[in-house]
Amino acid sequence: MTLRTMTVNESMIELAPPLPRSANGLPAVWMQTLRLEGASLTWLALPHQRGIAQLLDVQVPRARRRKGLGTKLLTAAVEQMHRHAAVVGHPLLRAFALVNQPDVIARAWMQRSGFVHVHTLDGLRVGDEVMVLLRAFD
Repeated sequence: MTLRTMTVNESMIELAPPLPRSANGLPAVWMQTLRLEGASLTWLALPHQRGIAQLLDVQVPRARRRKGLGTKLLTAAVEQMHRHAAVVGHPLLRAFALVNQPDVIARAWMQRSGFVHVHTLDGLRVGDEVMVLLRAFD
């Protein structure tokens, strides 16, 4: 797999290519993984949810946390979300993520990054609640 790169705040970020394109030339599902210094962030956009993107996964090695890697990846991901929305002809309106309620550090980071808690789901994980965090761009 050939990786492309982009620069955000002087950091070179690797972009995994999107999934294959559908018959109309647009990706049937657009999923992108960004990597920086051992950290990664994956996001997804579905064609029937125009203007909506979902953060699927953020991984930062324990030894590299609290150094701004996640924030750089999130900044790059939002830039890519805006670019994708422009390609499909709809502005990026919302991005959302599901975060385990007990993960206080992840929740605080997401909230510092402009996401707000909009709903809590119970029963998705045994013994845990999952919080839906949303960031609006309109």
